[in-house]
Amino acid sequence: MNYMGSTITPLPRPLFRLDAEQVRRFGAIVDRAGACDLLAQWRAEDGNDPRRGGRPAIVSDRAILITFLIVATSGHPLHLTQCTSLLTDPDTTDKALELLGLPARNEARALGDAYENTYRRWYDRLWRALKRVLRCIDPFSDIPHWRRLSKKEYDAIMAKHDEDREKLCWARATEFFNRLIAASIEELPQHYRDNWLGDLAVDGTFIAGSQRGTRKNLRPNDLVSSDPEGGWYVREDDHKGTQKALAKTKSEVRWGYEATIVAGVMTDQGPHQQPHLIHAMSMDRPGHQPAVRALEAIRHLIGNDNVPKGTIVGDRVYFPHALTENYHKPLRRAGYTLVGDYPKNKLGKTHEFESMKLVEGGWYCPAITDSLVHATEDKQAGRIDQETYDDRIEERRLYAMRRKGADDTGTSMAFMCPARGSGKTVHCPNAQKPEREDAQNKRLFRVIPAQLPKDRRKCCNNPTSVSIPHSEGMKYRQTGPAYRTAKWREIFGISRNVSETRNDLLKNGRGMGSSIGDHTRRLVRGFTAAWMFTALGVISMNLSLIARFLHRVAANLTVPPPVTTPPFPSDESSSVGQPHGPPHNMPGEIAA
Repeated sequence: MNYMGSTITPLPRPLFRLDAEQVRRFGAIVDRAGACDLLAQWRAEDGNDPRRGGRPAIVSDRAILITFLIVATSGHPLHLTQCTSLLTDPDTTDKALELLGLPARNEARALGDAYENTYRRWYDRLWRALKRVLRCIDPFSDIPHWRRLSKKEYDAIMAKHDEDREKLCWARATEFFNRLIAASIEELPQHYRDNWLGDLAVDGTFIAGSQRGTRKNLRPNDLVSSDPEGGWYVREDDHKGTQKALAKTKSEVRWGYEATIVAGVMTDQGPHQQPHLIHAMSMDRPGHQPAVRALEAIRHLIGNDNVPKGTIVGDRVYFPHALTENYHKPLRRAGYTLVGDYPKNKLGKTHEFESMKLVEGGWYCPAITDSLVHATEDKQAGRIDQETYDDRIEERRLYAMRRKGADDTGTSMAFMCPARGSGKTVHCPNAQKPEREDAQNKRLFRVIPAQLPKDRRKCCNNPTSVSIPHSEGMKYRQTGPAYRTAKWREIFGISRNVSETRNDLLKNGRGMGSSIGDHTRRLVRGFTAAWMFTALGVISMNLSLIARFLHRVAANLTVPPPVTTPPFPSDESSSVGQPHGPPHNMPGEIAA
């Protein structure tokens, strides 16, 4: 028997089987997500009417999604042959088939459709079911993947490509897969889910496509990649494989996609180390609109009033490089606190408003000294040592404008001069006499008059508060702890390490995420197929982390707390904790 004939020799029997308990469990995830209802709704919007007749599909949307979820969590490759072997295996129970909406064994045998004898037929049915699911959410459904196209053929297809349809299907796919991911998190009991305070870590990770990418400057008859929707990935900068980046890089370049992964960060993991789960994801070519994709992925969290809004941390691709309308503005309006890092050319003062200075994300009094403004630059240039740098970062806090209230969702925010109020931190000659006397009694640091601006603006004239519009310095402003303070390093370091370890667990071969990093374990080509299999890997990882955590709770297995060394190193030359650097160990999450 061979693959091209009417039947096919089945693979060796898998080490897992299809039973009613599994179908109920994964069916509950599909049903909670409302995945099948969404597909039916979108097909109706596209003009498909099931009342027009035609042969009904034997394998439903629900059946193919459940089958792939079972394969994904089993640690086996995400191949249709694995799904077919699972379905046709003699150990598969009639109850499981019934719950999938498929005929029982005796019923199929009576119709000449026995599972054990018509492997190829069931393979084709599963294949058609998968393509049917992908078709209405595929932004590039007009691109065939059964052969490699010539550049001339590909260009002809793209010349007729419907960009409005592409945007529609992109939004559909984002909603569809994120609903499934959100449903997987609900496997964790509600009282544990309530421990999450809304903190998020955002990062992009490379998802390999075809081994053969599309070369630059192809002639009309040259072949493009069999995954033509992908792009070249380089490790440097924003990872976008432009002609200039490809010529400049010394590292290996790869062809594929970039998944934007949004992980929930647990502020307090407790004695049993409650895991950091992935809450959302999106996909695109490497380096293309990462902030837009991050916002699309998070949108279902933004729009849910029951979801807490905490601190959101990403690398420099998101903060501060993104356009404010694509990232900063909508996230601040939603109630998130933004924390991020800065490139070398954006250190020190980046903005000024009414003589107040925005220095590395925070608003400061006009009297702040140049040595404090340029502290990070001096440290990176080797002009000061670490101890001096830490002292200067701490001294900056004396000049910080103090926030009045915590609301960051309106149009402006009120601040108070550091020389005024009961919490004053400096003694300033511009303050009123009672304020100066109080500062003198407290022996506060005295501002030198020469440091003050010659023209007294709002900051120095208003004895109560000054409002700063959110539009001022939005691209570089941070609403979390002051840059490079111990608290900032803790928040930033932990969040970046969560991102790196989630990416690692998703793509490695430890069985948590179906080894998505190995493209040979997901052979269906195309952008949306890669998106689907990555989402299945995310769901598999979430479920594995939840199961291991609940096992630790049931067995009362406590996990040692993390080491107390700073999670974000002070040495700028180190890559650990930096964007795309190696992760620290996150204790407990891979324990049995």
